[in-house]
Amino acid sequence: MTTQPAPKISIALCTYNGKDHVEAFLKSLIEQKRQPDELIICDDNSTDTTPDLIRHFASISSFPIRTYFHANRLGVQQNFDFAIRHCQGQIIMLADQDDYWQPSKIELLETTFLEKQAVAVFSDAEVVDKELRPLGYGMWETCNFRASEQAALLQNNDGTECLLRHYIVTGATLAFKRSLVDVISPIPKNWPHDAWIALLATGYGPITFRKEKLILYRQHGNNIVGGLKKSLWKDIKKGLHIKRTDIYSEEIDRLQKLITRARDKRLKPSFIFHAEEKLKFYIRRKALPSNRLSRLAPIFRDFHGGYYKRFTRNIGSLFIDLLQP
Repeated sequence: MTTQPAPKISIALCTYNGKDHVEAFLKSLIEQKRQPDELIICDDNSTDTTPDLIRHFASISSFPIRTYFHANRLGVQQNFDFAIRHCQGQIIMLADQDDYWQPSKIELLETTFLEKQAVAVFSDAEVVDKELRPLGYGMWETCNFRASEQAALLQNNDGTECLLRHYIVTGATLAFKRSLVDVISPIPKNWPHDAWIALLATGYGPITFRKEKLILYRQHGNNIVGGLKKSLWKDIKKGLHIKRTDIYSEEIDRLQKLITRARDKRLKPSFIFHAEEKLKFYIRRKALPSNRLSRLAPIFRDFHGGYYKRFTRNIGSLFIDLLQP
């Protein structure tokens, strides 16, 4: 009986003015049952003591660390793109400076890659306050990653429709094979890096997940993407105060970039088909007439055709289209 050799694992950590939390994150790496084979740290021109903390950790770490300190800010997407391209491992795991990893995170994700023929694996995350105290729910609950969606994804290892419906993958829970790098890089500036990577992964090959909450996702008021729960009514109220045509123009641009990349990299035809269907749906939503009564017929057609169910997070999107000025 032969056993698979352990893959080399790289962690891509991006930092910016993270002095309050980065030490705790680095401590969680030391406590990993399975140590990483390398840690790539890319600091985006921090103005606090983050670079000093990184240099100190690099000098005492038991595993290899390569550091890059940018003289000019790249921004989140480009900094992660840079870090990912400098990883040498067969498996790349993304990391945020303000989270805390459970000791079994690397070990369990590695086990999943060895057991499954997946190109990407992600997990749930425990939402915590700034002192790492649990708030009583996970990230999947905040983004409404339902049991039915989980079962469907596990059954066919294809998250295309689920990920086109809503963003369910938190970057710091995501791991993917290095073979995906040529597909995802460069990451567009108007795409959240984790959503971009996870979506293209579904077009490239099978993806899967673990149900465990493998990181503590810290809420401290400065998160780029928050993890606080919002009710359907709050979602609708927020949507009513956003200019619908601007939001849809941005989403249309993102989808066009996604489809172009998918075609260029010859990803699965089914992935391209679903992405194009969503693009057409958003073009129709943007073109809804200003008169609310005149919107009823086109909205009903898309509702009856299942487009709101396939491509929006919840029924609140229909009410936003109906009620917005």
